[in-house]
Amino acid sequence: MKPFFRRLLNAGIDPQSPSQQTRQISFLNTLVLLVLLLIALNLSFAFVVLPHTPAAWAFMYVLIIHWVLIAFTLAFNFSHKYTAARIYFCLIAASFMTIYSLLLGVESGWNIFLPVIIFLEFYIFPVKEKAWIYIIGTYCIICFIGIEVWFIYYPSLKYYPSEFIRMAKYFNSFGFLFCAGAMGVAGYATINKAEKKLAEEHLRSEKLLLNILPGPIAKRLKESSGVIADSYLNVTVLFADIVDFTKLSGNVSPEKLVQLLNNIFSKFDELADQFGLEKIKTIGDAYMVVAGLPEQRNDHAEIMATMGIAILDAIQKLNTAEEFKVNVRIGICSGPVVAGVIGKRKFSYDLWGDCVNTASRMESHGVAGAIQVTESTFRLLQDKYNFDCRGMIEVKGKGLMKTYLLKNHRSEEQNVSLRP
Repeated sequence: MKPFFRRLLNAGIDPQSPSQQTRQISFLNTLVLLVLLLIALNLSFAFVVLPHTPAAWAFMYVLIIHWVLIAFTLAFNFSHKYTAARIYFCLIAASFMTIYSLLLGVESGWNIFLPVIIFLEFYIFPVKEKAWIYIIGTYCIICFIGIEVWFIYYPSLKYYPSEFIRMAKYFNSFGFLFCAGAMGVAGYATINKAEKKLAEEHLRSEKLLLNILPGPIAKRLKESSGVIADSYLNVTVLFADIVDFTKLSGNVSPEKLVQLLNNIFSKFDELADQFGLEKIKTIGDAYMVVAGLPEQRNDHAEIMATMGIAILDAIQKLNTAEEFKVNVRIGICSGPVVAGVIGKRKFSYDLWGDCVNTASRMESHGVAGAIQVTESTFRLLQDKYNFDCRGMIEVKGKGLMKTYLLKNHRSEEQNVSLRP
């Protein structure tokens, strides 16, 4: 029985349906089942009093017709005719509440369900169908006022004995309280589920935003609609590029190539997070990361040198596990940059300036398996790291430049010399 009722509650709901539509369909299905239960309770009442009130037969026939017609709402939902199901349910419910009130009088309490239908409309109709809320709401108001006016002019017109009406009122009061409680529980569960879903979606969007932008920049973007651009005087930029990637891509299947790149860049991302650096982007087979922004730090050159050495170590370890062996060139430059957010739809956080261009040139004119740095970076690190001076090299767009190859941290060399 439980799977059967679950299927009725989920009538017309597809797994790919939007969450709001799913919530409205589920709420309507719950409402239909509760109304069917309420009608069944009144049917049992009518059946009990049949021997004493023969006129109850007519009332029971009306209830049976109402039960069958209301049940057809689920058929509309099963057929994915959601708008028709909503309109049909409200009109049938309002019409029969009016008929019951006219048969039994306002003392029976059936008329109180008409304002309830107006209230429930806001739970089952989406905003785009608000015209139907006004139309059906107006219909319920007309029915409600019409009942009151009818019994003002015909107060003594009664088709059933007073005792029958009084017992019907007790049943209706009980049914109303039961339905109110059940709808309250269903509404509470639906709202909690919707809020939980909304919180999950918000958290997911926050994570996606933080994957694109640094935390402080993402916060500024949400709080302000203006241009986000900042100047930084002292940062260090690193470019890492896979050597002979074009040749490698011609010998590897697309799936394996993407998997290889994903493994490499995922490891670089882990290192960037470990050292508190800001990944800017990947450009094909190149990886760009910066130290010293959006939050400034004095050790930007030193931590970037550590990142470069860690990248070379990571590549060596990956080569022992991967089917295809790769090598990287790394270029580093220190200096001023401008950083900002560009774009409206697929926006990105990027860097501009001579420091960025020079770091890219250090990589493209570098040596496979080595870290080439500019003189500006060398000056910041010469007391802490060992270098090989590469001398003057011709750099595209820059002319002759003196560059250095970063070897290792001096403390590492001292530790090696102290070993027995």
